[in-house]
Amino acid sequence: IAKVKVSLPWYEVLLVGMLYVLGVIIAAYCYGTCFTYSYPPPRLMPSRAAQDTFTFNLFDGLRCDPDWRICCCSCFCMPIRWADTVGSDRIRMMTFWQALILFATLQALAGVTVIGSILLVALGVVARQRIRKSYMLPEATPHTMGWDILAWLCCMPCAIMQEALQIEFVDTDDASKEPLMPPKQDDSIALAPEVV
Repeated sequence: IAKVKVSLPWYEVLLVGMLYVLGVIIAAYCYGTCFTYSYPPPRLMPSRAAQDTFTFNLFDGLRCDPDWRICCCSCFCMPIRWADTVGSDRIRMMTFWQALILFATLQALAGVTVIGSILLVALGVVARQRIRKSYMLPEATPHTMGWDILAWLCCMPCAIMQEALQIEFVDTDDASKEPLMPPKQDDSIALAPEVV
């Protein structure tokens, strides 16, 4: 059996990459207009936030708890979910659109060069270390760097889910590291602040 090697000209590869990034930008606009409503409280929330690692495990996002958005977007729209995480006010690594275009471009490059793959994993690890720093977790040690690299190399969607769960449901300002329960949605208009 003869093997056939098909090689596209560089301009076609560039065009496909640009179309991919454009498609991701359009999908991100749809995500922003349709799927950015508040999350309900998780049904299986950890009792306390972890002191030395992420509060949620690497595979907790696969439960689709509290709803499907974090899991599905992490698996099928990685640039969008990751950009939403690093663009959050808790991390402030870059804006949503900057993160989206950077991630999508590196993801397109990863399809054609090893350098793109290395840069994509490096970007994910840097962001993950930034999340650790924001939550006062151990960071920039060989141990945390090694685990973060493994998470991004072995299961990129799982790493993105874990980071999103941390950002969405664990408060950075609480000194006791208690999980942040999202406020209950109430359609009525409050005329006066609640007295506690």
